[in-house]
Amino acid sequence: MDLERILIDRRRFLRAGARAAALASVAQYSAVSARAGGGAGADDYRARVCVFLYGGADTFNLLVPASASGYATYAASRGDLAEAQASLLPITPVGIGAGEYGVHGSCPELQTLFETGKMAFVGNVGPLVEPTTKAEYLGNQRRIPPYLFSHNDQQRQWQIARASGSGEAGWAGRLLDGFPFAGGPSSIPPGIGVEQTAQLLNGNRVSPFVVGTEGPLEIDGYEASDRRAVRDALLAADPHPLTQAVTRTTTEAVDIANLLGTELAGAPTFETLFGQGPLEEQLRIVARLISIRSQLGVGRQVFFVGMGGFDTHDSQTANLPGLFAQVSRALSGVQNAMEQIGEAQRVTAFTHTEFGRTLSSNGQGSDHGWGGHAMVMGGAVQGQRLFGTMPDLSLDGPDDVGEGRILPTTSVDQLAATLSRWFGATPSELGAVFPNLGNFQTSDLGFLA
Repeated sequence: MDLERILIDRRRFLRAGARAAALASVAQYSAVSARAGGGAGADDYRARVCVFLYGGADTFNLLVPASASGYATYAASRGDLAEAQASLLPITPVGIGAGEYGVHGSCPELQTLFETGKMAFVGNVGPLVEPTTKAEYLGNQRRIPPYLFSHNDQQRQWQIARASGSGEAGWAGRLLDGFPFAGGPSSIPPGIGVEQTAQLLNGNRVSPFVVGTEGPLEIDGYEASDRRAVRDALLAADPHPLTQAVTRTTTEAVDIANLLGTELAGAPTFETLFGQGPLEEQLRIVARLISIRSQLGVGRQVFFVGMGGFDTHDSQTANLPGLFAQVSRALSGVQNAMEQIGEAQRVTAFTHTEFGRTLSSNGQGSDHGWGGHAMVMGGAVQGQRLFGTMPDLSLDGPDDVGEGRILPTTSVDQLAATLSRWFGATPSELGAVFPNLGNFQTSDLGFLA
């Protein structure tokens, strides 16, 4: 083998190692896994599935007041963006927050999930440092999250749930850093992103593993036996610690990919439950991975999927129905899959989006807002309910801080902490992961049993 070939393959090898580090920080995770010892038993398995709606979903058109007075206020504020009242699919919330509401007409699956008690809405959620009124916001009397209404910054705020602080670790990653039985004896990292990395899953000691919609991704330089031979030769010839570390990490990542691929070969495909949309394909592989959790020996998992297109400054009335329809079908598919394999009680899905949108129309769509509605779904969810506080949808009303932007009444921290308590976090762990949680009256919104 000539020197030029060796150098070229060495560069490919190092790039492969860099890609593997992005796919999974196996070396970091192994320390946590080793400390976990025996881990959680199979019956104690729990998984959370984050569905991120990139662009800022206009959820004020997803969940709409349907009473005469409520709809009149909504329609006056939304103008040409308002959904026709006759097109709404009626739902019947029970308990606190009950009232007359409807979901977007393109979402019959969401209507069914809600009415059968498998899904709930959390009203008017957004990044907050502390409870804030409109007067306090306008008077600069409270600490406010930085860079409001910015896509990148608010995506980050939702995923780190640390609105007043710095740091790159996401709230799920910070919890997994010290969780005593995140992975059990398994070598599989507990955080898995589908076709994307996610700040939500990044901890200070753990990082996500990335898979494609058909299973593990191929790692450059490891697809053929001759390339593996080059790697082995380089490992023997190059004692540099960096080369050795990259090789070890990459090798472990390849081993994990091989394990997942082997087990997925025998997993159910759920093809009849999911269509061909991007979000449906992502959630289908999540369902398949959950179906083999016993073989993998995992005790806790967090999955991340995402769908774009929600930055509806224009063509909103044309595009939003199709976007909501995809979300509706995808959520229904994963819930049906979990019921089919008997895991519905152990799996909770939830939505994130960087912000809600303005109530007012710009003539073609809506602009960047602040608060919006989230969905939570699963067998443990206290379904057919509205949690949090539904906002006043009047323009210039008590919740409008300007230009139709609604001030959140529930913080991302409260939403995430409720999910984390169900996941098994103790009060002290919640306080460490969510440093602003103590600013709010409750740390548990009550939507999980």
